[in-house]
Amino acid sequence: MAKMKVTVRQGEIQKTRDEALVVNLFQGAKPGGATGAVDKALGGTLLRAINSGDFKGEKNRTVVLYPDGRFPARRVLLVGLGKKKDFDLDVARQVAGTTARKLQGLGVESATTVLHGAGSGGLDVDASAQALAEGSVLACYRFDEYRSGDRNRSKLRRLTVVESDGRRLTGLRRGIRTGVQIAAGVCLARDLCNHPGNTATPSYLAGRARSMARRTGLRCRVLDETAMRKLGMGALLGVSAGSAEPARFIILEHGKVTGKGRRRPLVFVGKGVTFDSGGISIKSASGMGDMKFDMSGAAAVFGAMQAIAELGVGQPVVG
Repeated sequence: MAKMKVTVRQGEIQKTRDEALVVNLFQGAKPGGATGAVDKALGGTLLRAINSGDFKGEKNRTVVLYPDGRFPARRVLLVGLGKKKDFDLDVARQVAGTTARKLQGLGVESATTVLHGAGSGGLDVDASAQALAEGSVLACYRFDEYRSGDRNRSKLRRLTVVESDGRRLTGLRRGIRTGVQIAAGVCLARDLCNHPGNTATPSYLAGRARSMARRTGLRCRVLDETAMRKLGMGALLGVSAGSAEPARFIILEHGKVTGKGRRRPLVFVGKGVTFDSGGISIKSASGMGDMKFDMSGAAAVFGAMQAIAELGVGQPVVG
């Protein structure tokens, strides 16, 4: 998966030099704020696109305009936010994803955007920034570990969020950081799921857990079959008995979960059967490849624990 860097900068978007600028508009609205400033710099091009009916602000609708030297950016991407009454964080996340995919399709490597909905949309700056980061990073996800040739074909490498009001920068940066880490956790879960079953074995997952623990400060314990048998985990061992791969039971801990003064931890449990071979004699061949996803629950726990550790969540968590 290609990594996209999301950064924050104070400034005015119409004065930004980049491959593309992203501004937004609600359905039925006229350009104002940052979008209005860009429209003014373009000599009213955005308003003409609206008045002609070419752009009405429908959710996820985009139009690309070219400044032709009227300001530093090469392109302007206008994206619709839909009806204001229907706008929420989920729509903001969707719009960010639509924008990222459109920029990728244009071959853009670096772009600058405004926040979606933190002005007239009424959203909190932190939450709006988080939604933008999540939607953008997740839309650019690509699993290409087994590809040859041109890997990481996703060209969007950098997304800069520009904000003119310095009072909003702290919340904006906080939201971006949270969104990026949550999206990174989701991408980790997707990666683990996408590996074939002969790669993502129980021992492979145990190794990934130990590596993640060393990197993030999580505590990790891995029980082998002998330890599992002593604890009476007969059902799990019975499922594993049909495989040549030895079973493993993985425990990840964040925060103080034992000892004096500990808080009651939040516990995540994820199923980690790395290939569901049950009833294999009656399953159709067409769906056999999907049996590797039987460990999706465990993959989700991996992703959650990584994000929890990276964000320094105060709540003790066991996964």
